[in-house]
Amino acid sequence: MIKEFYFGKEKRIVHCYHECPDVAGIELQTIVNSALRQLNKLLDDTYNVYKTKYQAVTRPNLYAYICESNIKEVNAFTDGVDIYISVACMISMHSYIKERLNTDKFNGEKLLPVGLEQSSEIRIYKNILELIVAHELTHIWHRHGVWKKSALQAETLSTSNYEDTVFSETVIVNGEPDMVAEGSYSVANLVSINGKILLNNPLDPNYIQQILEVDADCCAVRIVLMHLQREVDSIVQKNLCGTEDENKKEIRAIISYHSYLIGLLMGAAGIMCGFFDSQRLGKPFDRLSVLLLSGHPVPAIRFIKMHETLLGLVHQYYSEETVADILLSQTSAFAIDIFMHDGTSKDLKNCFWAPAQTKEAQEFISYLEQGWNLIRDSLQQYALVDLPHKYPQNDMIVDSSMIWYDKYGNSLRP
Repeated sequence: MIKEFYFGKEKRIVHCYHECPDVAGIELQTIVNSALRQLNKLLDDTYNVYKTKYQAVTRPNLYAYICESNIKEVNAFTDGVDIYISVACMISMHSYIKERLNTDKFNGEKLLPVGLEQSSEIRIYKNILELIVAHELTHIWHRHGVWKKSALQAETLSTSNYEDTVFSETVIVNGEPDMVAEGSYSVANLVSINGKILLNNPLDPNYIQQILEVDADCCAVRIVLMHLQREVDSIVQKNLCGTEDENKKEIRAIISYHSYLIGLLMGAAGIMCGFFDSQRLGKPFDRLSVLLLSGHPVPAIRFIKMHETLLGLVHQYYSEETVADILLSQTSAFAIDIFMHDGTSKDLKNCFWAPAQTKEAQEFISYLEQGWNLIRDSLQQYALVDLPHKYPQNDMIVDSSMIWYDKYGNSLRP
């Protein structure tokens, strides 16, 4: 199937497939078709869960796509109806996963248990693609595109600055900001009149879009974690059928396995964002001066928000703090250890997300959260499902314990 889409101002011809054609060769067919089967199962299962409560939700079609022109920087996109994931993205993730997992923990222990190396790589790959598809699904079910066209009003800007035919998972690979200085921008710039948010500033479209991307990221984590929980619940039901002592032994084993799966999910979120970061030019700390350059938050901030979401959900599911802490005990290895090495040294500063632990980034995260509070009620009028709640004021206060570096990457810790 051949379709045409506008990516920004450019029309692109996209070849879309429900399954990989024979001419691609057996190796590519195996990778792509296996991924599509797994992702279609995720969409089926998610739709079946949500439709019981939300009758208006749709089940999007999923396509693998190849573009005639060079849009390698677009990893996936949605037109508000269906979901499209890049074949190039599916393939290139493989080598990046292997490179990141080729490390030991900071204490010298093996990152992946002996015998689980291959299955862990496969699980992380599966989780990454699931996060990408769940991200696009959120754009559809939260009706981000419909809301933008209905609730935003351009005053002095061209509508092409904020209306696209697709929401794309893009990576800025080059370019300089052609807009007013970010330092002069504040959330107060967004003015709402008669239910419309007025866009007067060149930075307004990027700010709005970044808020929506964070919403999609966080809800993607929620969707994938929901399926992980259902998987573990099924294991519990199948295995807890012995004596009390036998069940206690099984519970310990299941908790250990559950913890490892959560660690792999966190690793998937990190590797996905790290992969996006690796496609950008320049050093990570340099991006702190252009946080509104793109319609997507810098990968460091995206990862921090996904990490916060995962931690919050696990503590929400498991009110007993000790159990939650055990389940989250393996996330650090995948959030920290796999990114600390740069080929010659191991240092926290080497982590692609280190710039998020600066005053500038933490204030910007709060800034995006304030923006969510501003648009959330308006967006809910269009969404097909209940949206996440607004952030409490206390949660948006910058925590000094999260600030480890200055904006140049110099450590502020002894």
